[in-house]
Amino acid sequence: MDRIEYIRRLKKRLDKLPSEELDNAVRYYEEYFDEAGPENEQKVIDELGTPEKAASMIRVEYAVRDIEKPDVSAKKSIKTIFIVILAIFASPIAIPIAIAVFSVVMSVVITLLSVFFALFVAGIAIAAAGLVFLIAAIFVIVQSPATFIFFTGFGLVSIAVGAAMIIGIVFISKICFVFIANMVSKLVLGRGNK
Repeated sequence: MDRIEYIRRLKKRLDKLPSEELDNAVRYYEEYFDEAGPENEQKVIDELGTPEKAASMIRVEYAVRDIEKPDVSAKKSIKTIFIVILAIFASPIAIPIAIAVFSVVMSVVITLLSVFFALFVAGIAIAAAGLVFLIAAIFVIVQSPATFIFFTGFGLVSIAVGAAMIIGIVFISKICFVFIANMVSKLVLGRGNK
């Protein structure tokens, strides 16, 4: 058996180890062979023993080091249990506060919906009144040209104001509800700018 065969058999026996451990072990044995030189290859193999014996020793060392490492999962389990206990004790306070916050947010949303709906309907009513004034202007054109001009002007202004109100309310309501949705998601889901 030569150096290449020895390392190959050693790798085969250590294939269950993590790759970092395997690389460290193989590097150690290759350096050992390098320091001895090619002429002492057989002497090194005799000193080290079979690759299977060397692999067993490496696995034992790894197992001992693994046992000595602190168990991180146990710490995480204790931390999780602590958080659960804290949540249980905080629930008599946290649940009413959550309900209150939800109620306030919903009342703001419902109030804004009501105001925007009322202004939207008012815009439609003003535009409709302008349309009625234009129709009335047609009927009074023969009787009084001055009244025709007044009704026509008032009708066009009313239609313009109503259309502007409708467009403005739609635009403002969109901005308000996007703002409210962002604020709620930041509060509830914790999606702040990080």
